[in-house]
Amino acid sequence: MSPSAPSEPTDTADRSYSYLDHLERGVDAVSRAPSLALVTLLTALLGVDRFDDVLASNEMLSVTLGLPSPTPDLWSFLNTTGQVSVTDGVVRAFGPEGAALLVVGTVIRAVLGAGILGVLAGLVGGGDRPSFATAARRYFVPVFLFEAAVALWALLLALLALASGGSVGLVLVGILVGLAVLYVAYGTPFIAVTHDYGFRRALDRSVSLSTTGPYVGFTVGYALTVLVCSPFVSALAYADGVPGVLLAAVVAAPVGAVLAGAATSFFASVAE
Repeated sequence: MSPSAPSEPTDTADRSYSYLDHLERGVDAVSRAPSLALVTLLTALLGVDRFDDVLASNEMLSVTLGLPSPTPDLWSFLNTTGQVSVTDGVVRAFGPEGAALLVVGTVIRAVLGAGILGVLAGLVGGGDRPSFATAARRYFVPVFLFEAAVALWALLLALLALASGGSVGLVLVGILVGLAVLYVAYGTPFIAVTHDYGFRRALDRSVSLSTTGPYVGFTVGYALTVLVCSPFVSALAYADGVPGVLLAAVVAAPVGAVLAGAATSFFASVAE
C-alpha cells in the first residue's frame, strides 16, 4: 500500500469546517472502525497506578479541561492531581519501578498513538487506510518523540518540586510554562501523521499554526468538550471502587477515540 503524497499545511488553516464538523468526522471515523475505542481503553489501563488516586479520593466528581493528544482516554476527563502530594509523585516517578513503568508506558503509548492516528488519517482523509500495524511502524518515531517530551516535562516538573521543597509558586509556574509549550506543540503528532512529516518539521508547523484563529478555535472547542464530558465520566469513576473506574474507562474510550478523530480531521484539513 503506497500512501498518497503529503501536502504542505498552510498558516491559513481550513475555514470551511467548524469544530463541530471535525467532531462529526471523528464520530463517523470511529463508527466505521469501532475497534479504535479499544486503543483508548488500553491506554487508560496503562495508568493503573492512578487507580489508587481515585480509590483513595472522597470526591464525587471532577471537572477538567484538556488539550488534544494522540490517545485521549479516561485520564483526559478525570482530574486526580489533587489526590497525590508532590513528594509522593516524585517518589513514584523516580523509583526504579516507576521509572521502568514510565519508559515502557511511553513506548506503548507511542505505538498505540501512531497506530490510531494513522488509521484515523485514512478514515477522515478519504485516502488509503493503512492497517493499524503499518501505521504504528510508519509513524512511531514522531509520535514517540512527542510522548517522550511530555513525559520529560512531567519528570522535570517533579524535579522542580523536589528541588524547591514543594514550593507551590514554582510548581505553578512550571505547570503554566509546560501548558503553554504543550499548546503550541500539541499538533505535532497529528501533522506528522496526516502530512507524513518528520518530528522537527511537524513541530515547526504546529508552532506556526498555533497563532491562527482556526487553531485557537479548535483548541477551545476541544477543551470545552472535555469540560462537558468530565463530570459524567468522573462521577462514574468515583462511584463504585474498581468497577466504577473500569466502567468509566469503557465509557470514555469511544469518546476519546472520537476526539482523536476530530483532531486528526482538523490537522488533515489545514492543507485542503
